[in-house]
Amino acid sequence: MDALNLCRFTDVDSTALAELSKSVGWTTTIETWRDLLRLGNGAVYGYRCRTGEIVASATILRYGSALASLGMVITKPSYQRRGLAKNLVSHVAHSSNGGTIALIATKEGLPLYSKIGFKVTGGVTRLAADSFSMKTSALTTRYKVEPFNKSDLEVVHALDSMTMGGARRDVLDLCLKRASRCCTLTEDKKIVGFGLVKHGLKTSQIGPIVAATADGAALLVKHLAANNNRRMVVDVPSARTKLLRTLISCGFTRESEASLMSLNPENLPGRREQLFAIASRVYL
Repeated sequence: MDALNLCRFTDVDSTALAELSKSVGWTTTIETWRDLLRLGNGAVYGYRCRTGEIVASATILRYGSALASLGMVITKPSYQRRGLAKNLVSHVAHSSNGGTIALIATKEGLPLYSKIGFKVTGGVTRLAADSFSMKTSALTTRYKVEPFNKSDLEVVHALDSMTMGGARRDVLDLCLKRASRCCTLTEDKKIVGFGLVKHGLKTSQIGPIVAATADGAALLVKHLAANNNRRMVVDVPSARTKLLRTLISCGFTRESEASLMSLNPENLPGRREQLFAIASRVYL
């Protein structure tokens, strides 16, 4: 077996990490890897072989002392079945100081995480649509959607922290920076929710969406998806059945399912009933 070194990666590794994700069919860009490497509340670990090639990775993002998210667990195909992913996840998990660690698991990754002690605590349904139509009259009129202003930033941060149960300032600021559009949801002139969309070349990712009700979340989706000719995707917690039904009735279809897993799930913080779409399967 090749000699492998466990490393913490830096900015200079972003191109090599993009090549690693490409080796397993993922389309994670150099920009996304660079963002992950620069986040002050996170770290990217992995294995490097003697030639300097990166052959495995895992990321950890810490949202205060109570919560962290794990992602980007990748092993180059020719190095799989050597226990690298298990060792990496264990190493990263032990670096979180005992708080709850959450992740999105594919069907293939679920057995690995289960062996380490992660428990299934829910699911995430990815919906996709080339176009959709939603009548505003079908939704409650108690809410109003407004464009995001810089003066809204602290309120949005507070809503996000309350919902997630941890301070995600760095991640949310990055999402806002990369967003193509951001809207707030108001009720009686008070901000009670927000949502973002990021346009790619061919696909738009909607999320995160935080709202008090499913109707409010649906109204945010309607505004975020307006005047968009790209394919749209949104990752909705499977427990948000009313929003799922609403979006499917408007033209979205189920594309895939994944499991939400947690280590130390009994301590999972936040008001998750207000989370109607995650930012991405990278940031949770």
